[in-house]
Amino acid sequence: MTRGSCPAAPATIHPPVCPAGATSGSLGLVRPRVVLFGDSITEQSFRPGGWGAALADTYSRKADVVVRGYGGYNTRWALFLMHHIFPLDGIAPPLATTIFFGANDAPFWEELVSDSMSQFQSIKRISKTLLII
Repeated sequence: MTRGSCPAAPATIHPPVCPAGATSGSLGLVRPRVVLFGDSITEQSFRPGGWGAALADTYSRKADVVVRGYGGYNTRWALFLMHHIFPLDGIAPPLATTIFFGANDAPFWEELVSDSMSQFQSIKRISKTLLII
């Protein structure tokens, strides 16, 4: 099985399911997952009329839409969550993932970028971090 894929479920099983623990050989079954990973824009996507709620409605009975939105987080801080949100062992990898960061990274003043504790990041650093994610 390739990372991010889900084997086809037998025709007798509805809704479609994927093996749980695809990498560890578990025999339990779970639905495919779509993970929404990002900042407060993602966090608020399940409010009435939000894009996350629309995805969940569209994929109802086909996949579970999981929201992992962290208000105020930037790309650098998101790196620390990667192993918790996308573990390398255990459950099957997500069928699809959205990554929405950047609103909290954008530097308004150059002096803020030099502060190591600053939320703001340079465009070069944002690009490198998104490639890692």
